[in-house]
Amino acid sequence: MFAEFLLELKYICPADDFIFKSTSIRFEQTFYAFYHIHHYLSKSNSIPLRTGWIERRIVTIGYQIFININGDFKIKMNIFNQTIEGLVKDGYNGIITTSTEFTAGTEYYAKLYINNTKLYWMTRGRSTNTTNLSYFTYNIGICQYIVGYFAGLWSKTGQIGYVAPGLPDVANYNANALFVGARAANPNATVHTWNTGGWYMVDEGIGATNDLMSKGIDIVSQNQNDMTVEVEAMKHGLIGLGTNGYPFSRVYGPRIGFSFVNNWTMVFVNFTELIINDANHSTKTYGDFDNFLSLDKFSFTVNTTIVDKVTAEIHRLIGMPREKHPYFCNEYNHYVWDGMGVYTNNCMTTPQFFLLNDPYPGMTYYGYYQVPLTKIEDSNGLIYGYGITAGVLILICIVMICLIQKYNTYHAIRSASPFFSINILFGGIITYAAVIIYVIPKSTVQCNVRFWLLAIGYSLLIGSLVIKNIRIWLIFRDSSRLQMRKITNTQLYPFVAALVGVMVVLLSILAAPSIGNHRAVDSNNGLGKYEFEEICVMSNEGSIVLYVLLSVFALLIFMGVFVSWKIRIVDIEEFNESKQIANTLYAVLVSIFIVVPLMVSPQTQSSETIIICSSALFITTISLMILFIPKFYKVYRFGKTPSSNPEFLSAARSPIAVQRSEKSGSGHTSGKGSSFHDEEASAESKEEEPVVGEEPEPEEEQTPVPIHATFDSDDEDEANRETPIQTPGTMTAIVSNQNTEYN
Repeated sequence: MFAEFLLELKYICPADDFIFKSTSIRFEQTFYAFYHIHHYLSKSNSIPLRTGWIERRIVTIGYQIFININGDFKIKMNIFNQTIEGLVKDGYNGIITTSTEFTAGTEYYAKLYINNTKLYWMTRGRSTNTTNLSYFTYNIGICQYIVGYFAGLWSKTGQIGYVAPGLPDVANYNANALFVGARAANPNATVHTWNTGGWYMVDEGIGATNDLMSKGIDIVSQNQNDMTVEVEAMKHGLIGLGTNGYPFSRVYGPRIGFSFVNNWTMVFVNFTELIINDANHSTKTYGDFDNFLSLDKFSFTVNTTIVDKVTAEIHRLIGMPREKHPYFCNEYNHYVWDGMGVYTNNCMTTPQFFLLNDPYPGMTYYGYYQVPLTKIEDSNGLIYGYGITAGVLILICIVMICLIQKYNTYHAIRSASPFFSINILFGGIITYAAVIIYVIPKSTVQCNVRFWLLAIGYSLLIGSLVIKNIRIWLIFRDSSRLQMRKITNTQLYPFVAALVGVMVVLLSILAAPSIGNHRAVDSNNGLGKYEFEEICVMSNEGSIVLYVLLSVFALLIFMGVFVSWKIRIVDIEEFNESKQIANTLYAVLVSIFIVVPLMVSPQTQSSETIIICSSALFITTISLMILFIPKFYKVYRFGKTPSSNPEFLSAARSPIAVQRSEKSGSGHTSGKGSSFHDEEASAESKEEEPVVGEEPEPEEEQTPVPIHATFDSDDEDEANRETPIQTPGTMTAIVSNQNTEYN
């Protein structure tokens, strides 16, 4: 094969000038060949020069019209066609295509331009010539046979490696020729073959070479388009082999044991003579060791015995018919060709040889080498850091649940509804568990479980918080009417259960393979060429389900905002959690505004895990701290009952209630008559102002008594279902599992 280059040959009488317009991957052997052409044209008188002949233009088309697809060079025919048509249009006289992949296309264009007598074609192959199409090829089998013969003499282990593209580019017939040559030198030699899947596969070539060397192989041959395999072998102290037709000792020195050399001089000289002479015929050239192939000098590290034996074997082959060469005729052929036996002398035809892909007995074929992929996982520091932090917070939540159970008779705890407080903490525990699941290695189960835990955990946490405070709002929403309201846990908790049920349904749909198809898959996105990681993905329908689930949470948060705004008027601060709820929602919203921009920006899976886990820990922990630290502080400071501390006797009112009281002008304070003062109550008091001239009735002085709230269990609901005593200045509200009395 030639290099990837575009050559324009100009012959301006009497001087000779060669201009190389572009070069790339493999340029050595073509430069080598054209060096000889240049020398030939400069020194030889065999080409008749014609006065007035100005120029003839020859172009060789090599690998520049190959494109890289999935790491391999493949021909893209539309580029080939455009290149050929452009060269014809530019008036080139000779077009040479240098690879067998171009043969069919070249034959097509040669036939298309058969009437253009000034345009000559040459390509690889052995088909029948036409007047304008020449063919050239050479004996490939003998090259690897001689390499195998040398390897068999050189190897101390008798194990020889071979790396080649494999089908569909080329069958492994060269591996068989290598094996036959090795067995001719060492009857115990074996050949181990890897295919790379393409002519130019650097990473696969390096990996295959290292794998062969790890098996004890001490010499490796190859049929790739570059020297990657040999360079990798030489890096590890093995001797290199020049198998690409160029004298590689000029590049790598004595590290190359020897090279076989393709001398293309006469091929191009003969083709150039056709063009110069305006010939009406073509040529067919077949290269072998007597006219085309030769050996470069051996390295000084190769002993003379090996040199002499290799040289003698080449001379032996030159002296026999090519169809009788050992790589065509050998004792191993009948193992791969049915019917081949003594009557054929175990000889293959040339077409059979080029179809040979099965290994002979004594050969080991490993298939197509795949570069091992490296799985990228979250660091142990990330896993341990978030796992231990979440575990400690779970223990703290469990301690808080135990404290609520222990102090459930204390005023500060009972006023916060112990049942729903425990549900809030249980939701926090589930959320922390989701963080632990989030950092463990990905799997389809993990992808779904972490969503389930996060969704259900936040449903319990925020849902219980909102429902608990809806009860307070319902109790105090009409403070002007002194009437009994009873709202039990049994009546409220179905709303929390319904919210969890909605989440379960949505999450089930998300996990269903036929709908959401939430699962773990391998991904290379944003990683190195041979790196991958497991990520969680879902279908488009699953994304819609996820948006619906997030919308439910958004609606729940807005409901919490509404409830916190409504209960801001409650006089009794033990029931007024509007500030805590507002702070909790503030923390959630701030986190969302930080997290969302980070999530939509490009990032790795580790970064995404850090963002989500940090947000979950922050939101949950801050929410629980805002809600429960004040309550436990009151338990610590004020003790079991409000009567034991003067601050509870003052019936401290919320700021909103104070403003409403001042606006009403009633002059009342909590603990002096009813503490429910609003605009409506003020209007009624104005209607009852005494008439001028009438003696106002003396008011009975009332003594402040403690204001307290008690929450009873659902078992006591029936016992608490009693009619309040309607005495002046007294209002009794029986609520849920609580009995709130104002005396």
